[in-house]
Amino acid sequence: RSPYLLPYSIIDDSIKKINRDTAGEIVKTLLAVGYTIDAPTGDIEDLNRRNKDVKPTEPMSTYRTYRAEQTFAVTRGKWY
Repeated sequence: RSPYLLPYSIIDDSIKKINRDTAGEIVKTLLAVGYTIDAPTGDIEDLNRRNKDVKPTEPMSTYRTYRAEQTFAVTRGKWY
């Protein structure tokens, strides 16, 4: 872990907004270049099952994990 990391709760709201906007732009860019972004099935249930003893400050259903993938199948010409 980096000694420069801060708890999210003490970060200034303007920095939080900038980071959320940047993340949104990254997602838009990934979609524009052909990636597919899917939420894994059972993501929330798995988190809740693993973190039963952890008391989150927010419900676990407010968090999502996404998986991005792009297919590299050859659709034209030779594969080599």
